[in-house]
Amino acid sequence: MWWRYTALLLSMVVFGLWHRGALTFVVWGAYQGTLLVLHRVWQQLQRSLNFHWEGMAQTAVSWVLTFVAMCLGWIFFRVHDLKQGLGMFTILVSPLRYRSPALPLDLYLLTGTLILGYFIAVILPRQRDAESPVLSWIPIELRYACYAVAVYLVVFHGAQPQAFIYSQF
Repeated sequence: MWWRYTALLLSMVVFGLWHRGALTFVVWGAYQGTLLVLHRVWQQLQRSLNFHWEGMAQTAVSWVLTFVAMCLGWIFFRVHDLKQGLGMFTILVSPLRYRSPALPLDLYLLTGTLILGYFIAVILPRQRDAESPVLSWIPIELRYACYAVAVYLVVFHGAQPQAFIYSQF
């Protein structure tokens, strides 16, 4: 088992090096590999304890944990050096930093509204039946993700374009 975990970790470090030969990308790869190993360990622990947690609460907790863990990992993909990445992590785990909003309040309102609308549409089955038959073949999650992207593009159409990340190397 340890060899499988080592192979996962090392392969992700190599993927980090493949993106760019910088320490931040090695850390990013090691972080992703660690997440994969932790996921496998969690699966093994569930099997050995015969623990099955199913339902909406499990799904919501899994989504949130996965999203937060992945977002934290992307910090090292985008920072210029390790010091900047560690500084960002320090800020993220400091509760006093969250006293005042960092982004415009309209963005928080828009995000909250989209999240609330999504869960209302998923929880209430009659919302699914009211969808247009033209779009009914698309999974509801994908439809609402597309709606969220469309709203974002309409509201924030003046954003500055960025070059594709791989063309910068």
